[in-house]
Amino acid sequence: MNFSVVPGEGFNSFRGPTVKNVDLSVSRVFRFGERCSLGVIAEAFDLFNHPNFQQNTADNVQYSVTQTGANGTNGIWTAAANPDFGAPLAVVPRFGARSFQFSTRFSF
Repeated sequence: MNFSVVPGEGFNSFRGPTVKNVDLSVSRVFRFGERCSLGVIAEAFDLFNHPNFQQNTADNVQYSVTQTGANGTNGIWTAAANPDFGAPLAVVPRFGARSFQFSTRFSF
């Protein structure tokens, strides 16, 4: 069974903008004797600060229907094709901007 909003199109067949995200993590453990160690971790999220957008909603009304009859009952209905069908209604950032995180861990 195929449920589709657009005739002839499959479910979830619309494509949005691509995501380009590079994260980097660097870590090092320093040993002090047999039992003690110090771990240092540096992480960068969205290293190249590339703008990533997501398509929140799409205009999925294929036809706009209006009633042209008198007093709103049993009138004549007309359907006009929607020229913005399938176009995104809003584009918002998917992730935040570039960020860094540093941490240390001392084990004994």
